[in-house]
Amino acid sequence: MEIQSSILSDPLKASLASEIAKHVGVDETEVTLKSVSFEFSNETLNLKDVIRKTIIRAIARSGGKISQAAKQLGITRKTLYAMIKKYELGSILHIHE
Repeated sequence: MEIQSSILSDPLKASLASEIAKHVGVDETEVTLKSVSFEFSNETLNLKDVIRKTIIRAIARSGGKISQAAKQLGITRKTLYAMIKKYELGSILHIHE
């Protein structure tokens, strides 16, 4: 996957693509953002919190099936397990290695 020119022309999307690439451990040219939608509220836009919530939501939607959650997120099962460990979600999700 490549970063689309529309992403590069939008500093917010380009920055987000770069941050996601760093946290997932891939080259930023592998990140494609088709659309980004933000709801601005009094909530902090902390990237770590957003990633944690997204992982939790994907696993909940998949009924606890890691492979399906990884597919929803567009990452491999191995990468999802690494992110669960990195963001200390194992005990919350009752996942033990």
